[in-house]
Amino acid sequence: MTAEAFQRKLNAILSADAKGYSRLMGEDEEAIQKFRQALKHLPDYLPAHAYLAVIYSELGRHEETRVEASEVGRLSAQSSLESWKERLPYKNQEILERIIDGLSKAGLK
Repeated sequence: MTAEAFQRKLNAILSADAKGYSRLMGEDEEAIQKFRQALKHLPDYLPAHAYLAVIYSELGRHEETRVEASEVGRLSAQSSLESWKERLPYKNQEILERIIDGLSKAGLK
């Protein structure tokens, strides 16, 4: 991988993670756009698919929720709500519960 390609991937990851948090502050469409942009560079980036599943679930966009939840399952077959609780870095319980609730609504068990 070239340094330029690595930098693009790193930028996509950092942008997606920052937008994941911003989304929780109410910037849905901007966050969706950033996650989609990140997935163009890193199509198997699990956190982007998980956040998109949460966003789409909360927006009532059921088909898109199903697609993203399916990607989460494909990329992390052993994934569970409990494992997400353990690995998500949020100390704020309200934010963490919002994400877990969204993942639950998206079909993660």
